[in-house]
Amino acid sequence: MRAVSPIIAVVIIVAAAVALSVALALWMIGVVGSNTGVERLEIVSSHARMLVDKYTMKRLYRVVVAVRNTGPREATITAVFINNKPIEYYGGAVNLTGARLPVTLKPGEKTVIQVNVSAANFSHGQVIEVRIRTASGRDYYRMIQLP
Repeated sequence: MRAVSPIIAVVIIVAAAVALSVALALWMIGVVGSNTGVERLEIVSSHARMLVDKYTMKRLYRVVVAVRNTGPREATITAVFINNKPIEYYGGAVNLTGARLPVTLKPGEKTVIQVNVSAANFSHGQVIEVRIRTASGRDYYRMIQLP
């Protein structure tokens, strides 16, 4: 009986090493992919409309931004900015209505953020930037023209 030739032995060893490498790479991709999901929010709609406050009779703009979590992980909205300034900067001229911060969104969930902006501080036709910040420090923004 003859032994396996050295060429065939090398081919078998190389094939086994390649198969092991591919299996290891696929396993690593699975481990890394399952532990490093990136949050991803999408602003699905936005608009602004003019309102009159029924208590004070003052004109204001209601800015509405709908946000959906399209990522694989929970995302927490921690702050809303208007023109790169936190809402608190404007005092009572800008305030958040509806959802209270922080808002945590599971994958696939959607929320609506409403901001009332005083017509005394902002004007018809002005474009404002609404920026949403998450707990991870990511910012998502939309430019909205006031009616």
